[in-house]
Amino acid sequence: MELMKNKSTKKINTKTYSKDEVKRYLGSIKEHIDDRFKAMGEGFDGINQRLDSHTEMISSLAEDMTEIKNGMRQKVERYEFEALTKRVSVIERKVTR
Repeated sequence: MELMKNKSTKKINTKTYSKDEVKRYLGSIKEHIDDRFKAMGEGFDGINQRLDSHTEMISSLAEDMTEIKNGMRQKVERYEFEALTKRVSVIERKVTR
C-alpha cells in the first residue's frame, strides 16, 4: 500500500510555454510536414514518368503483336502445306513418266 501512496503523491512537473513559443514550434512542425509532402510529390513524379514509359512500351508491344497476328493469318497451315506437297509429288511423278 505504501508504494501506491508514493506514486499518487508524486508531483508532476509541467512547464508552460508562451504563445510565441507554441507558434514557433507549430511552424517548425508545419515546415517539416510540408517538406515531407514535397518529397513524396517528387517521388510520385518519378513513378509517373516510369509508368508513362512502361505504358508506351506496352503499347508498342501490342502493336507488334497485332502485326504478327496479321502476318500469321497470311501463312499456310501445316496440314495445308503437307497436302500441297503430296499433290506436287503426284504431279511430278506423272510428268516424269
